[in-house]
Amino acid sequence: MVSKLKQRHLRRLKADVAWWKGEASDLYARVMEQADEIAELRRLVIRVPMPVVVPADIIQGINVKGAFAMGIERYGDAMLKLAKKEDGNG
Repeated sequence: MVSKLKQRHLRRLKADVAWWKGEASDLYARVMEQADEIAELRRLVIRVPMPVVVPADIIQGINVKGAFAMGIERYGDAMLKLAKKEDGNG
């Protein structure tokens, strides 16, 4: 017959194993939720092309279409440069 001390020890070991299994399953579920969230965020990333550095001499010869391509804030600058260039030539 097994002693009460060994039975108690075995019961405690089984309880510990059950607790650790429960913890492991909880952590696994949490990690899987985070992995799903990361995958969702990766799908939402909007890829934007990098800006290009344009030499000054090309910018001076820019036309209205090019000004719109650069952005609305730059439109006024481009038009001023064009006006100065035309005044200098005329």
